[in-house]
Amino acid sequence: MKKIITPLIFFLLWIGSVKPQSIEDPFDYFPLHVGDVWTYQLIDYDYFNDDTLSISYRTSVITGDTVLSDRNKYFAFQEGGSHFYYRIDSSNFMVINNGHGEYYLQATPDSIWTDEYGMINYISVDTSVVVGLGIIKPKIIYLEGYGIFNRTLAKGLGLVYSEEGDLGLHLRKYLVYAKINGKEYGTPVGVEKNFPKVTSFKLLQNYPNPFGEVTPSGNSETTIKYSVSNVGIPHMRNKLSLHLVVYDILGRKVATLVNKAQAPGNYSVNFNAKNLPSGVYFYSLRAGKYFETKKMILVR
Repeated sequence: MKKIITPLIFFLLWIGSVKPQSIEDPFDYFPLHVGDVWTYQLIDYDYFNDDTLSISYRTSVITGDTVLSDRNKYFAFQEGGSHFYYRIDSSNFMVINNGHGEYYLQATPDSIWTDEYGMINYISVDTSVVVGLGIIKPKIIYLEGYGIFNRTLAKGLGLVYSEEGDLGLHLRKYLVYAKINGKEYGTPVGVEKNFPKVTSFKLLQNYPNPFGEVTPSGNSETTIKYSVSNVGIPHMRNKLSLHLVVYDILGRKVATLVNKAQAPGNYSVNFNAKNLPSGVYFYSLRAGKYFETKKMILVR
């Protein structure tokens, strides 16, 4: 019996002595060199309606370093018209933003960290593709507030993704270009032609129009054609949520013909108005900021 229990006790004691591994090379997850550059694609997103509302780009540059009032050296970031000052406290591996702890780099995977603002962050670690750059990197993921505010740092790159917002509108931020200590990742976006925004959609006149039993077509069905442009959002697989809706002359919705994400291409959809009275109707295509409406006539 002793020969069975003793190894078991030893094994349990050994397991109890094993501590979770901390993140390897934590400083690498927040690079700080004068001249480092990060360009992000910003997406304003309607969470409830699954809509991309707008797309823009913003670049952050480390312009130099300076000593602030707490007598510590910070690196100066310029992003648009805003300025930020960051340093890493080597005693506790905390990334400090203007005197406040913003990231904890020495956390163990699957741990909990309560920041200086009292917000609870769930920290996880994985190795996967950096969306927007398409390269595989180890990452630290901070989830706060049920995912309404979350951030991801990638090894050697720093901040590669963030999302913040309320219960409706979110701002998503994807890294699409970086220059870290002289090494470049991705493609510079000096002009947005490299990553085009939604540029053009096309909503065609329905055919036949007018339509209905007394028209040459002899039925209550008509076809609506439309074209979806290349939306230029690689990490969204070039899809954008589209809504094609029919309204009566009083503005009441009578039919939803399309309500889903679609890739670039040409599409058509049939509208059957057999249960509707004669009159003027309108159909509208909405995709992000694009919105167009056309009129059609139903004749009984």
